[in-house]
Amino acid sequence: MTVKAVLLDLDGTVVKLRYRYTEAKMEVFRLLEANGVPRRILEPKRSLYENLRQVERYLKTRGIPEEYERLLRLSLRVAERYEVEAALEAEPVEGVYETLKRLRSMGLKLALITNNGSKPTKLTLSKLRLDGFFHLVVTRDHVGSMKPDPKPIEYALSRLGVDRRTAVMVGDSPIDVKAALASGIVPIAVASGVGSVKALRETGARYIIDQITELPALLERIRGKPRSGVWL
Repeated sequence: MTVKAVLLDLDGTVVKLRYRYTEAKMEVFRLLEANGVPRRILEPKRSLYENLRQVERYLKTRGIPEEYERLLRLSLRVAERYEVEAALEAEPVEGVYETLKRLRSMGLKLALITNNGSKPTKLTLSKLRLDGFFHLVVTRDHVGSMKPDPKPIEYALSRLGVDRRTAVMVGDSPIDVKAALASGIVPIAVASGVGSVKALRETGARYIIDQITELPALLERIRGKPRSGVWL
């Protein structure tokens, strides 16, 4: 396989964010309920994106699809507040600077794809001095959609000018794996974040590594240049 581009998730893959995800989701749920969305269609085990899609379907069946855009804006405003809070305390994943330098030296195009908003993402990258490593940064604000929807990945491929057959998606969550599969690119999972090895494998990860520092060696192996220290 010829690899020309590496698309990377943010939280859990490149940086560590102390994002109060449960609190953010519950506040969004309360907002939605206060605006007439029945609690029965909101599922805490689903991602925020999946719940919002369910709200969109519900409002369409009620004949008021235009109401979704208003509730979406309000919901993402809540989420962004928690994301900014987390960005202020962001830390780099161990070995990420050396890994990104190595990937750049291999002539690869690097893109960051995150479900976070543009403001907290810029804040995170600037605070940790990571913004210079990426040829492209894609947030939910760029395409109005979030992983596991394939649109963010398809947008990145278009902007980078690379064929999907020459790109890989690297992330720590089953959501990243699902997005990669939906867009037809190879999913590589990092088992150092929210997803267990079992969940990542069952979702369809093609390769699994323990930490981001193993990525360059894996890519060299995929490209036909075997290196030690990588397991599949």
